Amino acid sequence: MENSPKSIRCKAAVCRAPGEPLVIEEVEVAPPKAFEVRIKIICTSLCHSDLTFWRRQDFSIFLPRILGHEAFGLIESLGDGVKGMEVGDAVVPTFLSNCGECRECRSEKGNFCSVAPFSVFPGMPRDGTVRFTDAAGRPVNNFLGVSSFCEYTVVDIAQVTKVDSALPPEKACLLSCGVSTGKREWGDLCGRLIESLGDGVKGMEVGDAVVPTFLANCGECRECRSEKGNFCAGVPFSMLPGMPRDGTVRFTDAAGRPVNNFLGVSSFCEYTVVDIAQVTKVDSALPPEKACLLSCGVSTGVGAVRKVAAVEAGSSVVIFGLGAVGLAVVEGARFQGAAKIIGVDVNPEKFDIGKNLGLTHFVNPKDIGEKSVVEIIKEITDGGADYCFECIGLASLMSDAFNCSRVGVGKTIILGVEMHGNPLSIDSAEILKGKCIMGSLFGGIKAKIDIPILAKQYLNKELHLDEFITHEVDFMDINKAFDLLVQGKSLRCIIWMNQ
Repeated sequence: MENSPKSIRCKAAVCRAPGEPLVIEEVEVAPPKAFEVRIKIICTSLCHSDLTFWRRQDFSIFLPRILGHEAFGLIESLGDGVKGMEVGDAVVPTFLSNCGECRECRSEKGNFCSVAPFSVFPGMPRDGTVRFTDAAGRPVNNFLGVSSFCEYTVVDIAQVTKVDSALPPEKACLLSCGVSTGKREWGDLCGRLIESLGDGVKGMEVGDAVVPTFLANCGECRECRSEKGNFCAGVPFSMLPGMPRDGTVRFTDAAGRPVNNFLGVSSFCEYTVVDIAQVTKVDSALPPEKACLLSCGVSTGVGAVRKVAAVEAGSSVVIFGLGAVGLAVVEGARFQGAAKIIGVDVNPEKFDIGKNLGLTHFVNPKDIGEKSVVEIIKEITDGGADYCFECIGLASLMSDAFNCSRVGVGKTIILGVEMHGNPLSIDSAEILKGKCIMGSLFGGIKAKIDIPILAKQYLNKELHLDEFITHEVDFMDINKAFDLLVQGKSLRCIIWMNQ
């Protein structure tokens, strides 16, 4: 393509050892390839998934890596094949792709894109390569296809959603993951601007305000066209480093060594490269710090209530774990008109936060004496809750959530990831009583369709996002954000690239 974008050198927070402080260093961000966009990160937030993979010893083989997956930014450049986005568009990247064209994306029943499949491994979703290198020229892996802990990142177009430019960045980035349900370049909650476009990118332009998402949405595969799911077949979800389409990386360090990405995003970098299936354009009126919330956590919680559970007005809802995702479930339940919204957490301070979002009851397992949580919930709900959500990732709590559900119609949604390898044990006799248990990634959200809706609802003062932001730090203080989350003092900490 004419005026092809060149490599960019910028700052990134690189994870080089599990559990060790991130290193702020200069990296090189490669130009976007076909169906990818490069995004200038405006702000990113820290998701618990970033913390989890930062700690994990078994993923050390993928280091160095740039984390981060909840973010907001502007499109800086476009790769070939990108449609519907332009340089300058405001976007949010998402860890789950949404190509919009595959069978899964076209279906109404799911949200797993088959064009850019979900993966936890480094590398871009379409080719598995990376877009980051360090100062020595070594590859730096990405994270969830986003890697928002970098000034610039490259994201697959199936993981980018355009948002209204009126949406504040710090609110927009919340929609990238948690609220709508972070070495590779860690980070997946961010808000950014598109800096350049790879071949094939349509519908986006340089400068667009966007949010990257860890789950792709190509909009063309069967899954993206379906109304029933959200797993894009065109850009499948993967936890491996590298871009989703070719598995290569877009980052290198100062020595020229590759730096792996994270979830296809790697938002802990000034610039990142993301597959177009993982980029959503947002309204430029959306503040960046709000936009990045939509990249993961907030979207996961709200989406699970609306799209997976389909909570009705007047129903009873129980949430195990009142972190950002759990509180987003509270917000979603309030929005849907649930009559009883019950939170279960060992931190009494969560009740005060939850009440502002619609929590009606609070159960602290430490304060209920000889009774079990299940007994207390059944008392409050007159026999069992209509909807139960597990938002922590403990098999024992998943069982409790299921046992709290109402006979005949009870539905239990698992949003937490069991990280200890413990199997989930369910009494089959309880299943025969008409109860349902199911899991969900990204809350059933299809980024390109649902994130703009959430952004509009925030701008219309219908959806609460402000309450999720408890701290804000400068990029150079990113390790402080990790400390706050480890200590349980923050919900979402916004990390500003150039405040």
